[in-house]
This record gives sequence, structure tokens and C-alpha cells, in this order.
Amino acid sequence: MRERQADKALEALKSLESKQPDNPLTHHLRGLALLLKRDAPAARKSFERAVDLRPNYMPAIGALARLDLSEKKPAAARKRYEAVLQKEPGNEQAILGFAALLRVTGAERKEIEKVLKNAISNAPTSASTRLALVNFYLRERNTAGALAAARDAHATLPAHPGVNSALGAAELAAGNPHQAVAAFTRLVQLAPQSPQAQLQLARAHEAAKQPEEALKALRAAVTLNPDLAEAQRALAHFYVRTGRTQEALRTAREVQTKQPERSTGFVLEAEVYAAQKDLPAAERAYKAALKKFDHPMLAVRTHAVLSAGNKQKEADQLAEDWIKQHPADTVVLAYLGERDITAKRYSSAVSRYRTALERHPENALYLNNLAWASHELKQPQALQYAERANELAPNNAAIMDTLGWILVQRGERERGVEMLARASELAPDAHDIRLRFAKSLIEIGRKQAARKELEQLSKIDSRYPAQKEAAALLAGL
Repeated sequence: MRERQADKALEALKSLESKQPDNPLTHHLRGLALLLKRDAPAARKSFERAVDLRPNYMPAIGALARLDLSEKKPAAARKRYEAVLQKEPGNEQAILGFAALLRVTGAERKEIEKVLKNAISNAPTSASTRLALVNFYLRERNTAGALAAARDAHATLPAHPGVNSALGAAELAAGNPHQAVAAFTRLVQLAPQSPQAQLQLARAHEAAKQPEEALKALRAAVTLNPDLAEAQRALAHFYVRTGRTQEALRTAREVQTKQPERSTGFVLEAEVYAAQKDLPAAERAYKAALKKFDHPMLAVRTHAVLSAGNKQKEADQLAEDWIKQHPADTVVLAYLGERDITAKRYSSAVSRYRTALERHPENALYLNNLAWASHELKQPQALQYAERANELAPNNAAIMDTLGWILVQRGERERGVEMLARASELAPDAHDIRLRFAKSLIEIGRKQAARKELEQLSKIDSRYPAQKEAAALLAGL
């Protein structure tokens, strides 16, 4: 089915049906295969058989709801979720699916809010549902609502890392940096090996005007993962932003002396120069580090500095030499592929990611980016790559965004729109994802639902490209 070979899928299902005729998955898979053949009536029968066998089998219920929507029967789609929730008010999959359905059909915000609040009342320990409510408020730019929901979630689930992270973000958004520090401190205690938690704590300390505490958290992040580019850059930019350039360089050289076998101190020195916009010094430092340490991220950063300094030919030669000399590495290939996508060099990106996947075939991010570039080239394999990426990394907003957008463009609109709705639920601040969701709603004629999304996007900071495009689309509705 991933290869879009419906007849072969149906043939393979015959054996499964003989062995497991009462397994709802068997009939659900048959329904999906029949959808590939554009036989919606037969697919519906298979999905209905799966639900007959298990009335709360959510994959088939979701498929039936999408068929209802494609036939302009939103009320029928709603009844499917309502029937499950009437018997199982705490069914998490049904709750989140119903919320997504309401959103793609343009339901009033108060109705979506009511569904999520009712779900929390019926399943108070569901972290996913509580985080969905927080994200709902953030998407609506309702900071007070997000903060109240996050605090309520924390009161019920004080030891859940995701809840503490959401609470910290909500406190920061509400202008409460000291409370954010408390939330992220708990997150660090719950996830002591996470450099990302330390970075979140550092941002809160800085917002609370506690630079020494912020510095401790940044150093802790670098200690936990000395090769994490985000942490090294955050530390370098902090030093420069607070006027501690000489202290930064002194610290970098101390690390070089104490840990000569690691690249951390050398990278930090280069990052300080880069943060100061001193590209020649950064280039020299990176080249020296790369000569001493055979590490792909050093090759990536040297290439980036050379490119920023208008030395593209030298940068490209460095990258090509690295790829030839390191036949098992994928980091530089993926980096070049991402640059190609940004520059809309899609053929080159496809070539890079295919080579990377030959070396690392189960990498969901590489599959996702290959899917995007292939789709831009109108290559039929794009959907296959996106489906596989989603299988490897479910509930990843970026991957769901790619898959959803490709599905909409390929004619599987209801599933694609639902996928985009869920992606934007997971990442309410990812404006590009929300914009594609709104565009997909316009494409299938749901202008009321699209208007609600575009109204919110048109209120974001005008420096974001998505804001201008959202405003233009809204004016044209």
C-alpha cells in the first residue's frame, strides 16, 4: 500500500483474512486498499465491518468520517465520534479526532473548547488532551486561557515533563518569567539528561534578568551534549549579548586545555566570533577545529561560514571532499539537502537525500525532506516517502505537515486536511503549517473554517511572511 499498489495489497490481504477474519485491522486495511482503487462504496463497507467488530476502532471510524465529509455529510461524521464518546467519554483518540473534525468543518471556537474541557473532565489524567487545550488557547492567542489550562494540568500531572514544559512556555508568554523559571526547573529535575530542558530554563532565567543563572543552565546544556549546535550557539550568543566576549574566549580556551580530545572548546571559540559577525576569525577557528577533529558538524559549520563569507566555491569543494572521504556519513549530505530545499534546488535535494537514505534508510527526517523535494518535482514517489516517514515518527508536526499537504495535492483531501489540522494542533506557533492548513481548507471549499484560521494568522507579527500571505488570502475570501 505504501507503494500505491492496491491490487497487490488486496491479494496479500486474502491470506490475512483467512487467518484473522474477526480482526478489525484486516477489514480496515482492505478499506484503505479499496480507497487506493477509488472504490469508495466498497471501502466504506470494509470500514463499517471493522467498526461492527469493534465499535471503538478509531482508525476505521476516522476513515468513515473522512468519507462522510467527502460526501458533504458533516453531521454524519460528527455522530460517529459522538457515539464513541457517549460510551467512552475518556477515549483519547476519539477526543482528539473529534476536535480535529470540528476544526476542519469550521465549528465555533467555543464548541471546540467545550469538547476539550469535557474530555478533561472525563479523563483528567490524559496529558495529550490537556496539552491539546493549552495549544488551542495558544493558537487563539488567548494567553490567559493557555496559562490557566497549563496550571490546571500541572496541578493534576505535576511530574509530567510535557506539562511542565507547556506551563513554562505559558508563563513566559503571560509575562511571568519567575514562574517560568520554577516550571523549567522542575522540568530539568524530571529530565536531568535533557540539554533542551536546560536551554528552556536558560531562556526563562534571562527573561527574569538572572544572567548568572542563565549562564549556568547554558553551560549545563553544553556539558550534557558537547556536540549540540543549538546549545553551543546559545552560549556564544549569550556571552556576546551580555558583553562578555573576552570571558567567552577565555572560557573556550580553558575548555580546549582541559578537554583537548573534544571539539567543544574549539567550536565555542568559533561561535563567539560568528556571533560577533567576525566571519574571517570564525572561518579560521572552524578550519583549525576541522583539521584537528574529523567531525561532520564541523564540516557543516565551516561550510556555513564560508558560504556566509561569499566563498561558495571553496565551501562546495570542502563539502564534496568530505562526502567522498566519509562514505558512511549522512550529516553533511542532509545539511546540503536542506540548503537545496531552501534555495528551491529540488533535483539536487532529491539526489542528496536519496544518497543519505542509502546510508541510513530508516531516518524519518530524511524521508520527510525527500518527500517534500520530490513533491515539488511532481514525482509520484513523494507520497510513499511521506507515508513511510509518518510511520517511523508518528505525531511529528513537520512530518504530518508534509504528508497532509501532499495528500491534499494528490486528491486525498479529507485525510490530508485532517493531517494538517493535527499538525497545527501539535505546533500552534508553526505559522507555515497553519497557513498550509488554511490553504487546504480553501481548496476543498470550506471557506468559513479557513477564515477562522486566517483571522488568527493575520494578527501575528508582520515580520513573518505567513502573516502577509494570510492577510492577502483573508481579503480574497
